[in-house]
Amino acid sequence: MKSSLTRKAIGIFLLYALLSGLAAAGAYAGGVVFRQPIRIVNQAILCIGLLTVLLIWIKEIPKERKRKRNAAIIVTAAVCLLLVIGVLFQAFLGIDREMIIEKDGVQKIEVEHSWILLLERSYYDAQNVPWYRKNPHFTEHFDDGDPGQYLYTDYYDESGAFTEHIYADCP
Repeated sequence: MKSSLTRKAIGIFLLYALLSGLAAAGAYAGGVVFRQPIRIVNQAILCIGLLTVLLIWIKEIPKERKRKRNAAIIVTAAVCLLLVIGVLFQAFLGIDREMIIEKDGVQKIEVEHSWILLLERSYYDAQNVPWYRKNPHFTEHFDDGDPGQYLYTDYYDESGAFTEHIYADCP
């Protein structure tokens, strides 16, 4: 019995999604954060894979089964709309600026998270290109999203436990 192209595509997509999910869960459990370009590429592969599976599914539906084919097209259009909305949310709310800087004579990865009146800069040890350890780190907080209005810094140890809270010197 021949297996359809749709079944093969679904199998490949689900295998990649499973491996991707296991890698993310393993990294999270190990205290590792993948760098942003790697996360974006993985999300793009998952989105393109899902759309490819849906398009192959539509192509394999016989033209005589118009009702099923139209339903498949509607499902694919809905999934495309949801993916576009998800990409827009990711672009406007989920992308933090990452860059490698030198702070206090040590190379660090600076992750800047800002949104409306929030600005936080977290600093992690720069060890390699694809990922970094999420602990130990420290986070600087700024008032009203203005980098000129430093408020305080939170320090975290290797286990991720909060260790110290240092306020800005007030005049």
